Order: sequence, then C-alpha cells, then structure tokens
Amino acid sequence: MSSTSAQGAQVPAALTTVLEVEELGVQFGSGPTSMTVLSGVSFSIGSSEFVCIVGPSGAGKTTLVRCLSGLTRPTSGTVRLDGEPVLGPPERLALVAQDYSRSLMPWLRVADNVRLPLRGKGIPVVEQRERIRRALDEVGLQDAAHLYPGQLSGGMQQRVSIARALAYNPEILIMDEPFASVDALTRSELEDLIHRLQRQSKIAVVLITHDIDESVYLSDRILVLGGRPASIMHEYSIDLGEERDQLTTKSLRTFAEYRADVLRSIHAAGAVMRDESLT
Repeated sequence: MSSTSAQGAQVPAALTTVLEVEELGVQFGSGPTSMTVLSGVSFSIGSSEFVCIVGPSGAGKTTLVRCLSGLTRPTSGTVRLDGEPVLGPPERLALVAQDYSRSLMPWLRVADNVRLPLRGKGIPVVEQRERIRRALDEVGLQDAAHLYPGQLSGGMQQRVSIARALAYNPEILIMDEPFASVDALTRSELEDLIHRLQRQSKIAVVLITHDIDESVYLSDRILVLGGRPASIMHEYSIDLGEERDQLTTKSLRTFAEYRADVLRSIHAAGAVMRDESLT
C-alpha cells in the first residue's frame, strides 16, 4: 500500500465538500526573527467523512486546528465552511480539545456544561433540555446530569465534552488529541464511542492525533502533515469497512499494512523537518 501526493487532497466524488482549506499559511513574528509554521496547506473534508491528521511533533498540528476552528487567522490562504470564509469560530463547527479539565466549568453541573454552547442562541428551553438529554444519553452519561465534573473520571469528563459538542448539532467536529490524557482502556472505549456516534450522525470529523493506530482505526482518510514550514505531504484512503472492532480490526493484515505505511510517512516527514532546520 502506498500514499498519494496530497497537496490539494480532495474529498471522494460521492460526498459534498464541507470544509475547504486552500493555500493556508501561518507566520509568527516579522523580519529576520519571523517563523513560518504552515505554508501552502490545501485539503478538503467531505460531509460524513472521518479524516485524521497526523505528523511529527512540532509540525504545526495545533496551529492548523486553531485555523480550522477560527481561533487563529492565517497569514495567507483561506479556510471555508460551506463555501463561506472562516473569520471566527463558526456556528456550524464544534471543537473538542485535549484538556477536558480546562474546557469544562468545574462549578457547573454536567447538564449545565453541556448547555453552555446553546445559551444565547435563541433555542427554546424545552429544546435545550431535550438536546442535553439526548447528548448525554448518546455518550452513556444519562445518569450523571446532576454531577459536577470533579466527581467524574477523566474519561467521563471527556464524554461530557463530546456531549456538549453533539448538543450543538454541528456540521463538522474538530477534535484535537481528545483521548491523549486518558489510560489505554478508556482511550479504546472513547475511540469506539466517537466512531459509533460519527457513523450514526453522519457529521464530518477531523481528528488530530499522534497515535497511528488510532488514526488508522477511526478514519476514512489520513493526511500526513510535515516539512518546515509544514504542508500536507501524503494522503491515505483507509478501507477497513464501516463496522470496526478493537480486536478484530486491529488484528487484520490490512490494518498492519496501513499502520506501517503511515509510520514510514511520518518518519519521512520528520526527517524532512530535521534536514530543513539545518539549512
């Protein structure tokens, strides 16, 4: 199995483009001390697609997430959601961050944390309650609505963050290393949870991860970010079927082949970064 050149990586023909990134560049500072982190980053995300973005440490994945979610304005290029430029956090996009302990309000009960993005949106109270109930039910926390975050385990707190994103009914969900701070067993459970929810809801998901197994297990496509400044260097289409299982899927020869190919691409991207930093 081999990757394809991924500059301008496009969505499958059967899907509608939801998110489009075109020649994105980010530079910090000015003059001789400036640093260009991203340059010429181009790719598209289709409706109902699950896309993982991987790459070496320091490649600019977090900077890319901030641009996609409207938290950072790129120096050049554009990000478009449904054809409209992203100039700030879009209403049709939800973000789940790695540090759930900082994204949840410890003084608010679980239900009120889930309600946060619904406030001030003109959504009737009855509908808010139904969205909260449904979202907590979807992540298996239907009996935890009255609890505070500090009364929950790390994995349960991240489930609250996911429920909050789902209650917003987003068109696309951006997830930045969402399972990095939990133990291996909880991580597997959360991977299966987000895979099931994404397949059921048919929303687009972009997940940033350092975990190669996770990227292969969850995604329809994998984009490898690398270089200095970074761009999309490789693209993989992952064909493991709709139904996936932690034991069965990860035992497949095909899974191992995908994993090895992606690992080679990340190592190559890291080597390019090191070589370019010396020139």
